[in-house]
Amino acid sequence: MRLIILIFLFTSVISKAQVFDNSRTNILTSTIISEFNNNHFKEIYALADSGFKANVAESDILSLLNSAATLGKIKKYELAIVEDGSHTYRLYFDNK
Repeated sequence: MRLIILIFLFTSVISKAQVFDNSRTNILTSTIISEFNNNHFKEIYALADSGFKANVAESDILSLLNSAATLGKIKKYELAIVEDGSHTYRLYFDNK
């Protein structure tokens, strides 16, 4: 379940950018991955759009990301789905 919410968070942040330019999307994705791997979870939440923030409390996301961090650092990611301007990624962690 936490992986689904984590994927939703990444999709929400990517959607906020409202870009269809892959290079800009890749930069944002790389930023999120870097922030996650450095345990900068508040910074990730700050990237989310206002609609996401209105529905999901920062404390919930911080708890989720702290829990996801037990899987280790994100070592690899790949674009899984692009639909209606949203990008969904498959994440590979050190431990899963």
